[in-house]
Amino acid sequence: MKEINKLVKLINSRLKSNFDVIDLSGNVSDPGKEQQLYNGVLNGEFINDEVTAENMYGADIYDQRFRMLKSRLRYKLFDLIYHLDFETPDFSFKTQKKLECQEYLHKAKILFELGELDMSEKLFNKVLVIGNECQFTCELVEAMELRRKMLSALHKPTDFDQTVKDLQDLRNKKRKEEEAEDNFLRAQLLLSKSIHSRNTSLPVILQIISELDKLYESTHAFSIFEFIYQLKISKYFLEKDFTGLVSYLDKAAIEVRNMSINQELFDYNQNSLLKAKALLFLEEYSNGLEVIKSDYTDIDKTTNSWYLKAELNFLLALHDKNYAEAHLILKNVWKNTGFSKVSTEITSRWKLFKLYLNFAAPELEIQKRIRFTDIHIAKRSYFKEQKGYIISLLVIEFLHALKDSFKTAEAKMDSIDQFYSEKLSDPGKYSREKQFYKLLVTLRKCNYNVSETIPRVESYLTKMSEKKSHNPFGDFEIIPLEHLWEMVCKAVTVEVKI
Repeated sequence: MKEINKLVKLINSRLKSNFDVIDLSGNVSDPGKEQQLYNGVLNGEFINDEVTAENMYGADIYDQRFRMLKSRLRYKLFDLIYHLDFETPDFSFKTQKKLECQEYLHKAKILFELGELDMSEKLFNKVLVIGNECQFTCELVEAMELRRKMLSALHKPTDFDQTVKDLQDLRNKKRKEEEAEDNFLRAQLLLSKSIHSRNTSLPVILQIISELDKLYESTHAFSIFEFIYQLKISKYFLEKDFTGLVSYLDKAAIEVRNMSINQELFDYNQNSLLKAKALLFLEEYSNGLEVIKSDYTDIDKTTNSWYLKAELNFLLALHDKNYAEAHLILKNVWKNTGFSKVSTEITSRWKLFKLYLNFAAPELEIQKRIRFTDIHIAKRSYFKEQKGYIISLLVIEFLHALKDSFKTAEAKMDSIDQFYSEKLSDPGKYSREKQFYKLLVTLRKCNYNVSETIPRVESYLTKMSEKKSHNPFGDFEIIPLEHLWEMVCKAVTVEVKI
């Protein structure tokens, strides 16, 4: 009880005179002005300054009482930031631990200034434990500087000298880590530009990686390893060297496992996800599915990461023509209790996946009723450039119309002709889509006779396959155009009778 007694006295003697706590539930029988303002915002009644000022004071937004009220509430809410919960799946383990260290440091510094050295020491010792375990050099420096002050105040020269020596080493390491971060952030600026600019910046990125390698050799700091890791991944994507990327990701995981750090600092799930994505680029679909099943550990179903994993898993199965597996993944997403709460972009993408799987595997009877108006809204969340993506969607509409009547399907073919002339005719662009369009034109000229069409389109199919070049920073074809062509041939063979 000794510490608690001290803390009670400190709080009662030092607490700000105007400090009181807002009731966050909003259930207060006799609320003051600040509580009323908070309740109105919480309940969605105060949507802007004008409405709020009128409700609170019957005045305009320039009323001094209203401006002071907002200021008081703002500061009280800022005080509550210290109590926000970061121990949720939305935040990485590293972020959680860093914020925990910084909270201990803040409290330790206050207690030190109040002369409570024992309580201060307990808190900065916690920082030293976490900081050493996670290699948080910046936080370690702050904790050691505070320890240095305490040892001086307690007249402990031997411990003081050792702390100063350790502090010098940490400061040197911190300086190199800061230099590495400057270089990394400069590289990130270059990588945030257009794809063309990223490619032209590749020599600079390679030079930065070389400089970071030197800094890592002299420090073995995990933070510098992370910078190198992220930039090398970007390098492999820019070079479209997905075989090299798979090899590097395996080596990186092994290197981290041999480090004396908390292993939770490294996101092994993300590493496996990138490896599976590289295997999708390499069209090694079964290997990619195996990576996700064997290397990927369970993650919280409420996070975006879970949906990213499910999406990649689905695309690997769909491209592998493993439609039963793709259907199982789709059902798991739809059964996720948090699916109704995720962003519109995520739900839109899965609407598209469901549609494409429905036509790839009609025997599964996945979707009995299709509203293409909803699908055309959903398409904005996939293939943002919308070029090659839309032609595949128009073909899906053609397949759907075939079940109704040949005349309706022919009208969809007219839409594809119009789309090609308006969107895909630019020279030097959309080479795969152009070859696919030639397949459709030839099929139409042959009166949808597949047997007659096949010998005439072999060169187009070969060129379409040769032109396969995935955009490493874009979305994949939901169904490869080669598979889509097979679906068209199968459908017209069954449905078209001229």
